[in-house]
Amino acid sequence: MTTHPQELAERIEQSARRLFGTTELATQLALEADRYQRDAAAILTRRGVKRATLAFTGPTGHGKTSLLRMLVRSEEARERLAAGVRGADRTAQVVWVGPQRPDDLDPKHEAHVLCRGDELEDLGRPVALVDTPGFSNRHGSLARIAVDALTDADLHVLVVRRDQIERADVLQHGEHAVG
Repeated sequence: MTTHPQELAERIEQSARRLFGTTELATQLALEADRYQRDAAAILTRRGVKRATLAFTGPTGHGKTSLLRMLVRSEEARERLAAGVRGADRTAQVVWVGPQRPDDLDPKHEAHVLCRGDELEDLGRPVALVDTPGFSNRHGSLARIAVDALTDADLHVLVVRRDQIERADVLQHGEHAVG
């Protein structure tokens, strides 16, 4: 028997109230149940993006945005994708690239670069691209947004410079990037 996420969240919240009344623990459980319900809904709906999603992840300065830009034919869209490790060139938000803006986009931590489907390289099926900040740039709520974007993605592209491939910590970041 499969329970819908909203129904499960409501059952958890009701049980918490019955067991713990109006205590702080009941409040925290209700907040966690609500977060679970929102996260599950986002995964089920893929935030409204009806295309396969490729998310680029890796350490700061290893070429995630540069590689992603190679898949974008539109010069205007490419120009909106800053690439580099210094200041304004560094990816400081999760950037979605494609014809659809994701639902519930958080403008503080996410951006959308509009790019028609025919302005993206043909990968055999319609895609949307996601550029995530480098591992060293993910702090606080930005880290959660980046991990959420990776969770929503069909495919993760780990971008690592050749001289860094043997470093164990780079691969560990890849393992923990989605959970």
